[in-house]
Amino acid sequence: MKAVATERERLAQSKPRLKRGRPSSKEKAARRTTRKSKAIQQKISDLFQNRFLFVKRRLTPSERQRLLCITRGLPHLRKLREIMEHIYALFDRRCRTQTALGKLKKLRHWVQRFRWIGDTLKKVFSPHLEKR
Repeated sequence: MKAVATERERLAQSKPRLKRGRPSSKEKAARRTTRKSKAIQQKISDLFQNRFLFVKRRLTPSERQRLLCITRGLPHLRKLREIMEHIYALFDRRCRTQTALGKLKKLRHWVQRFRWIGDTLKKVFSPHLEKR
């Protein structure tokens, strides 16, 4: 959730500054900046309203489609969801303990490559995870 929040903050910083009042319909640049600002604001609100999709265990096909739409242009958030799916696969009851430990080892090695995630997935490296 923290990664989604920081992405929303980054998008808010990238929004173009608008002049006060109603945007001029005659100036092409003013129309363009207004359109861009509205599109970025829509993306921010979509991320906020659908933030639960990043951590929900099982997604329906329509939720998966919505997630793909809101993460368009944000590949690191798509990767975050992919990592979460691998984490949920660890706790699948059909999986044997040895198999799960092997998957956990691979997952830890894979997650180490993503420096930008940082504290978001530090619980993957918890020693208590192996006991479950």
